[in-house]
Amino acid sequence: TYVPGGTTGMWQAQQIIMVTDNTAPTFTCPGNMVVPVDDNCKATITLPQVTNVQDCSQNVGVAVTSSFGSGYGPFTNVNPGSYTATYSIFDGCGNTGNCSITILVKDDKAPTPYCKNGLIVELMQTGMVTTWASDFNDNSFDNCPGALKFSFSSDINNTGLTVDCDDIGQQTIEMWVTDASGNQNFCNTFLIVQDNMNACGGSGPLVAGVGGAITNEGGQNVQNVQVNLNDPLSQSAMTDASGNFGFSAVQLGGDYSVAPAKNTDVGNGVSTYDIVLIKKHILGDVLLDSPYKIIAADVNRSGSLTTYDLVEIRKLVLLITDSFANNESWRFVDAGYVFPNPANPFQEAFPEVYNINDFSGNMDAVDFVAVKVGDVNGSAVPNDVDGPSEERSGETLELQVQDATLLPGEEHRIDFTVKNFREIVGYQFSLRFDAQLLELQDIEMGELATLSSSNFGLHLVDEGVLTTSWNDAVPNSLPDDAVLFSLIFRAKNECDISQALRIGNDYTQAEAYFENGELLDLSLDFEATSNAQHPAHIVTTSPNPFREATVIGFTLPEAQEAALSVFDAAGRLVMVQKGSFAKGYNVLKINRFDLPSAGNYLFRLQMAGEVATGKLVLVQ
Repeated sequence: TYVPGGTTGMWQAQQIIMVTDNTAPTFTCPGNMVVPVDDNCKATITLPQVTNVQDCSQNVGVAVTSSFGSGYGPFTNVNPGSYTATYSIFDGCGNTGNCSITILVKDDKAPTPYCKNGLIVELMQTGMVTTWASDFNDNSFDNCPGALKFSFSSDINNTGLTVDCDDIGQQTIEMWVTDASGNQNFCNTFLIVQDNMNACGGSGPLVAGVGGAITNEGGQNVQNVQVNLNDPLSQSAMTDASGNFGFSAVQLGGDYSVAPAKNTDVGNGVSTYDIVLIKKHILGDVLLDSPYKIIAADVNRSGSLTTYDLVEIRKLVLLITDSFANNESWRFVDAGYVFPNPANPFQEAFPEVYNINDFSGNMDAVDFVAVKVGDVNGSAVPNDVDGPSEERSGETLELQVQDATLLPGEEHRIDFTVKNFREIVGYQFSLRFDAQLLELQDIEMGELATLSSSNFGLHLVDEGVLTTSWNDAVPNSLPDDAVLFSLIFRAKNECDISQALRIGNDYTQAEAYFENGELLDLSLDFEATSNAQHPAHIVTTSPNPFREATVIGFTLPEAQEAALSVFDAAGRLVMVQKGSFAKGYNVLKINRFDLPSAGNYLFRLQMAGEVATGKLVLVQ
């Protein structure tokens, strides 16, 4: 400021300095992605995050937009194709950096080829014939839509094959499958070229047939055996109900092996009685009388019979396992083989295939004896026509249970007593119980000395199935009404025992055995509740339904204590009354305020080891 008169003064001024940020954030953009589709030709996409973000502001945001939507994902069910995702990085000064990546969703799964098991063509009079790669297709498929292409090589244009007189016989074929994305795969098969009409001026057909029959030791035909003819490219055939199989066009001059196989329905014919017979053989009491039965008894395929074979069968019968650990369901022996020592069929390796060397013409007697592993009494069903011939004694081993009504939460011991348990060497059955009503708590053994927990299978108890299998080397007898075993159940809901238990044949055939092999049927009967066990003490429940109060009347043969428990519909205990009562008629009163709300209730009155039950209805 200037002061007149020349004196020194002071100047003042104001300056505004603006600092601005015009630089967009920097960052490392993710790389492009290639994502394979799954078996349904769809992909799941999760976009990668940006890294190394640099900016002078701490307030930096990221926005991602793509063909799938906003954000990083995951985005599901994305079809094959090329997609773009754009990343935008913005700071607090209005600057934005952008980058984009490409996401390629790619079908890189090869198709699954299925070849027909060979084709036979006959030369035309011209001495030639053409076949097509698609002729060999047997329902090949791919994970993605689009037409499949078939060719004889990776060249998709190599679709036809012309054969002539130089190709007579069996030719190896590759059938290639190409999907809409260009992925390829192939399978091997064969083409048999025939000149039955002598178009080539030769000596006629160069192929012939191979066939035979498969029967069990008893002469019954065995159906649904897969028979493999092993040559450079295996052929296979299935036996029909007559047990026969055949291959119509096998090239002459070759070496072949014929090998049967069947590994289905392992439990067919396998029962506790087989354990009885095998155990007698092991102990030397009664020997199995054929080499085929001994082979069947060698369940663990060890080349000898031991208690381990019995353990394997027991586990199968109890449904603990559904297969044999080291064996298949059936074995097959060349029918022409003579065992040097029938009492020990394992003395030398017996032939389980039929070998053909320098095949020279039709063979129709390539036969096998089928052995059902685990079945030594011949009870297996071999085909859809014949059934097992089992002797039935006409008698029944009866199991009996005392019926009772169980209330929710109550534990109850159920004794299984017997009738007609005379000279029995074994039994088996499955006990079905309603898992919605009962929960198994424990198993207790009864009066059969050799019965133990190992004779029960608990593998399916969560589904309401208890399996049992017992046998002994000597016949056993029990007096009528003896307790065989006891089951302790907890009731989940109110039920009668007779409603919740049954024995059936849907899991394990219910049967018992005499020593001579005759079968007994096996039944489960329920004895009605007697008045001595559940007396009609309740003489009144009045009124019922009730609005304000109800009275439960009961009589007692002598002075004693009694306890009344009331449960709601869900099984929860809601009320208890206890007291000492005089001989004769007594009453218990329930007021509406003793119960939580209107509804249905169950009550249980306990008196000196006796129980009476009933229902109550409280209305609004």
